[in-house]
This record gives sequence, structure tokens and C-alpha cells, in this order.
Amino acid sequence: MLIDYGDSPTATLAADLVAASLSTKSVESYGGKFEKFIRFCTSQNLSPLPAAPETCVRYVSFLANEGTVKAETAQPYFSAINTIHKQCGFDPPALGADLDLARKGWEQRQTVADPSALPPNRVPIPPTVMRAVLQLGLDIAKKNKTKSAHCTAAEINTLRDCAALTTSYLFFNRGDTAHGLLWEPEDSTEPDLRIDAARSSLLFLERRFKGKSQLLTKRLLVLDCSDKKECLDLLQAYLDVRQHVRGCKHFWELPSSKRWLASSIDDMLQRVLKLLPHHVPPPGCTWTGHSLRSGAASAGYAVTKDLLVICHYGGWARGSDVMQDDYIDPSWRSTPDARFFFGWLKSAL
Repeated sequence: MLIDYGDSPTATLAADLVAASLSTKSVESYGGKFEKFIRFCTSQNLSPLPAAPETCVRYVSFLANEGTVKAETAQPYFSAINTIHKQCGFDPPALGADLDLARKGWEQRQTVADPSALPPNRVPIPPTVMRAVLQLGLDIAKKNKTKSAHCTAAEINTLRDCAALTTSYLFFNRGDTAHGLLWEPEDSTEPDLRIDAARSSLLFLERRFKGKSQLLTKRLLVLDCSDKKECLDLLQAYLDVRQHVRGCKHFWELPSSKRWLASSIDDMLQRVLKLLPHHVPPPGCTWTGHSLRSGAASAGYAVTKDLLVICHYGGWARGSDVMQDDYIDPSWRSTPDARFFFGWLKSAL
């Protein structure tokens, strides 16, 4: 049994279905959150799998009254319910107008009780900040090459963090995409991300699971880095470290990683930002893992003004309203740092 849901017949059925249908990656990411939902349903004599939309609305009330989860950070709990339902062949129940209204009411109630509970606005991260992230990683890489100086374990982790963030930024990666990169995939003798030194390029094998059947799709993206070899140098410095690591199947995973979750990329960003105190978001705003993808899209659009090429490389559907509404800030200008990271998009037109 992958997750312990208790001893009731309903909980046992849920565990059996999950064990049969759910990917290990989803269990690692959502197992604990779905277990919380199972226990709620069991206590209320409700079916957890499949669950009714009304059950999810009642779950909002439960979470609000329990007080251990904030309204603005509750989405992963509902994503867990929907993901596990889809992978088990059921329609996702944590959707709809009633659920949205319940969550909005929960957030408003928290704000009235504590005005400081209003979440900061997440905004795109500028290319200037990402250039500083790149330089921080290069400084550690330079020290690691010096025979008279050896990097500490903390510095090695920072080197990894900077390489992961920079590469994710270049490829418009989602947090779960970067999280899922494999070092030793079963279907290849090469890692999902590698350097083609002869062509000064990065090769990135993107893996996606689509639809209810979770069909695996793959595509290879090639990024010419001949005009930004610093990015190759940083990744190579990480590869020099990573090749000596055993027992970690994911590309960015190191033995020091306590739990390798989709949120690990956001954790990397927060750690690195603490080392760059001169780079802070505007008042009332925050930078998250989402800011990497939106920052890349905004900077790329400032350079090219071409939505189609950004959709292609970022994996958005053509004409995606979500990409235009939630990811691109059209007020950004084409700066030297934006052109450093995304000037290559012009040659892709």
C-alpha cells in the first residue's frame, strides 16, 4: 500500500485504486495531502474516491475551521484530489463555481480576522535577478575548480540551485517539469538535460503526461548557447559534481535533498534569493517558482514580441489565454539582460 488511509473499507478501496493507477511521482507530491482528504471523508462517512463536488466544498469548510492551512496556499490540497481522481479514471471533483465561492469566502474571512493574511502578489522575476543568480553559481563553480579551496556542502547545494534555476528560466520550465528531469531515464542512456559541446548547445528532453490516460509524450528542445557560454559553464560545473552522486534518480536531486517534491524548485529560489539581499520584489509582491516561468515569458516577449515562438518553447497551447493573461507582463522592455537570456528566440522565428 503506497499511502496509509486507515482500516475502513472505503479507505482500503481508495488505497488499492491509488496503488494500481497512481504514478510514484504523484504519490511523492500529493500523497500526504490526499491522505488528509481521505481521513476527512472517512470521518464524515463520505466517499473519497470517487468524491462528489459537494464533498470538496465541505472539505473547504473543514480546512478553514481546522486552521492549519491558509486559504491562499490551499491549492495543492485540491490539486491532489483532482490529480489522483484523473489518474484513477474519475472526473476531477475539486472544481466548479461552488468550490470557487467557498474558497473565496474562506480567504475573505481570513483577511477580516487578520488583514496581514492577504497574500502578496506573485510577479515575474526580472532577467536582472536571474543574471545575478547565474553569477552567484559561477562564483561557486570557480571556487570549486581551485585546488586550494574546496566548496562546502552548502555551497554545492547553492551551485545546484543556481544551475537549476538558470536552466529552468532558459527553457520556460514549470516547477514540476524541472522537478521531474531524470538523471538515468529507463528509456535512454543519457540524462534528460545535457550539453552538446561541439555545438555549444543545451539539449533538453521534455517529458509530459497528458489526458486521463496519462500518456507520456516527449520532445527534444535544442538551445544555442554560443552567445551565453556562462550558462553552459554553470551547468557543466554541476554535472562535474552530479556524476559522482549515486542513488538519486532525478537530475537536480542530491543526497542532501530531504524530500524531492515539485515544490523543490520554489525552495531553491527562496534559498538563493536569501543570498542576494540586494534583489527584492516590489512592495506587496513576491517571487515564487511561478515567477521563473512568467519572468521568462515576459522577458522573451519583450525581446521577440512573438507569442507563437514563446508558446512553442514554453509548452503553452497556441493562442493560450492563460499564457497571455497570467504569464506575460507586456510592459517589460527589451533590456541587455533580457537579450542575454532570450536573444536566441529571434533566430527561432
